[in-house]
Amino acid sequence: GVLPPAPPESLPARLVVRVSRNRADRFDLESWTVLSRGRGDVPDFRAHWLDRDVSPDEVSLRVGSRLDMMLEDTAAAHHRGTRVELVAPLDLIAEARAERWQSGRTRGGRLLGAVTEVVYRAEDVLDRQRAENRHVQERFAGRWSLLARERQGRILDLFHAAEWDERLIAKRLDDGKVVGLSVPKGLDQTFLRVTWAMRSGVPVIIWHSGGGGRAVGDWLSRGRGEREVLVSSDDIENLPRALLLSRSGRVSPSDYGYIEESFEIAVMYHDTLPVLPQSPPMSTDSI
Repeated sequence: GVLPPAPPESLPARLVVRVSRNRADRFDLESWTVLSRGRGDVPDFRAHWLDRDVSPDEVSLRVGSRLDMMLEDTAAAHHRGTRVELVAPLDLIAEARAERWQSGRTRGGRLLGAVTEVVYRAEDVLDRQRAENRHVQERFAGRWSLLARERQGRILDLFHAAEWDERLIAKRLDDGKVVGLSVPKGLDQTFLRVTWAMRSGVPVIIWHSGGGGRAVGDWLSRGRGEREVLVSSDDIENLPRALLLSRSGRVSPSDYGYIEESFEIAVMYHDTLPVLPQSPPMSTDSI
């Protein structure tokens, strides 16, 4: 069975930012707000903006400005907090080292990841016109449903599974109880495994951009985990929020739930919320 939709007031106000390459070192950003018109209403795509020819250093600045504009919409008050979803093809997320965007500065001088929840989504699996992607999205939904029923799931941690052969990893990724894959280094070094995981229906990918990759069990599991870390459904569902709380200093290092080096941890998060409007209009009339 598929999950019942979450009540809108329990969802964050969302700014979806689709990132595409303009030229060698420039991006185009197409942004939408996804907000409920009134309390209890289903969220819908509202404002739409286009920022062309943005340099890598400016991504967080532009996104932060659009976030400010979203918060000027009174409908944002119907939601629990805010989330930025950065949507790009997986190879661009890896190559552009997209995790830098969460630690870039906004216009107010704060780091983007300390102002709002930040998650990444691979555009490769979003176009529902393609049968292959519909299957992937059904697998995502199936794993979220199983997680909701059993109240716990597993994260496969390649920090400890480096010596596993590819067949064993592929077999574990096929298990519907595996809701996450953690890779200790950037996506560029683990690109094929991350692609497999995504295509297998693993909805959450966690990666580290820092020098010393860490085991995910060090901060996400109460029970010590090695290759497979058992996590509660709450921990997975609240992961974007938990990262924000640590990055913004709202939980201190001595508190439960504090995530060390939280800016070096990035999360690809494929939940069941709609991400792009039907056949997105890449046009200039809505700038």
